[in-house]
Amino acid sequence: MIFDFSNLDTKLLIAIIAPISACIGYSYRARTESKKKQKRALYLMLEVWHRLSVNYKKDFRPEFIYLFKKIENKIPDLKLSEDDINIMYDTFEPVLLEKMKGISQEDLEDYQNKFKEAIILTSEDNPILAYEISHSVLISKISDDVNSMFSKFLGNNTSQEENERKLRRLVESIFDVKAIESLEDDVKKVARSISIFDFIRVKNKIKKRKNFLLNSHKADPEIERLASSFLDGVKMLSEDSNKKHKAEAEI
Repeated sequence: MIFDFSNLDTKLLIAIIAPISACIGYSYRARTESKKKQKRALYLMLEVWHRLSVNYKKDFRPEFIYLFKKIENKIPDLKLSEDDINIMYDTFEPVLLEKMKGISQEDLEDYQNKFKEAIILTSEDNPILAYEISHSVLISKISDDVNSMFSKFLGNNTSQEENERKLRRLVESIFDVKAIESLEDDVKKVARSISIFDFIRVKNKIKKRKNFLLNSHKADPEIERLASSFLDGVKMLSEDSNKKHKAEAEI
């Protein structure tokens, strides 16, 4: 039997439909607002991850070779031995690593605030997920505590300065990568909570960024500028090397 709505009083029909429409409208608005918050949180976390991801870069030899060829083109008479090249690379590498670390820590407080905002936005709709991703902050804190411990333990003993630098660099490298990987997993979790399509897009973006940092042999503009600032030093090293070889030949 088909119910005949025409027999219902118009006011009664409105009284039935209005609450249903209001519930549907409220549910739609709430869902839309929730998606906006989740996407805002995802954007903030991606921005933080992108900044920290430069710490994936540990090997600068391909970039160094690329830059050295450019320097050779600028100085046709450049004659450097293998030892000279290795000395140059040993000089370049710590500076480049420090530069990359400096880039990752620029406006650090601002990025920490963005990460906290992302957690707050996520917690409004998914408090459990917000709790899970908040552990990334702990990794940074542990890294700071370890650095503080080294400083107190080693004190000002100059004989241990080189060992301290090596040990600190090793620990920072481990914690940097752990923090990035942890944040990377958190970004994927937030993306997955929005939709499978957002998860796939984020996963591909992260993969592309990592491949660029780890496998690209093209020098970054920052490294290009560093190379040009070292150019005068290279010229001096070249001149000293040529003088040395000339003196040995005369003997």
